[in-house]
Amino acid sequence: MKTRDKVTRVLNGALIAGLVAVGCGTPRVPPQPLVGRWHKVEPEQSLEKISRAYGVKPEVIAELNDVSEGRLAQRDEIFVPTRDGRPPGARSRASNRTSVLKKTATRNDAARRPDSTEKALPQGTCEEKTQSCLEWPVSGQLIAAFGPRQGSHHDGLDIAAPSGAPIVAADSGVVIYSGDEIKGYGNLVILRHDSGLITVYAHNAHNKVSQGQEVARGQVIATVGSTGAATRDHLHFEVRTAQNPRDPLPLLPPRS
Repeated sequence: MKTRDKVTRVLNGALIAGLVAVGCGTPRVPPQPLVGRWHKVEPEQSLEKISRAYGVKPEVIAELNDVSEGRLAQRDEIFVPTRDGRPPGARSRASNRTSVLKKTATRNDAARRPDSTEKALPQGTCEEKTQSCLEWPVSGQLIAAFGPRQGSHHDGLDIAAPSGAPIVAADSGVVIYSGDEIKGYGNLVILRHDSGLITVYAHNAHNKVSQGQEVARGQVIATVGSTGAATRDHLHFEVRTAQNPRDPLPLLPPRS
């Protein structure tokens, strides 16, 4: 299956375009999808020729599709945005030619490094006696909470844990994505639950489940790692309702 089709299936599975353009602690990206069209790459075509045809700068097309002139021939299709040339949330092109996705994830990953405030982070507020709570997906220290952080917005929790530690499903559900095509997130698993929630598990060392698989609450779905735009071993965990990221802590029970 083409990368385009895999990502499209994730987006159609109630995951907003913002997920494709964020990593740990990145600024919130406008929730509208990218505007443009898919272009079939013909033999001997160049980025320059395609850019002239659509009135979009070649570097913007290259950045959005993570493709160079030399690798264009290896692609069947590429996405060309609207004539203004910038997908939602994108900034000016960096000299090192990294993608928008990796730039934002790497920039904000530094904000998650341990500091003297870590011990003060809350540890869950869901009352299991009166509420239906999620299960903590991994055992470890909470190193970054949901919310504003140094001018950006962190859309989930970061939980430090040893490399290879088991990551479990926070609730029973269906795997709607298991792969590594979404830049910044590394090895990524996304689950859809009957409650309407979507849970996201990123930077995994290895994924243990495949798309379409049904998983039980507490089942091991991956192992902790530092893939993607991560600087240490940890799990980046998100909870979403349709297009909206939400703070996982009110859905997780307290822990010592």
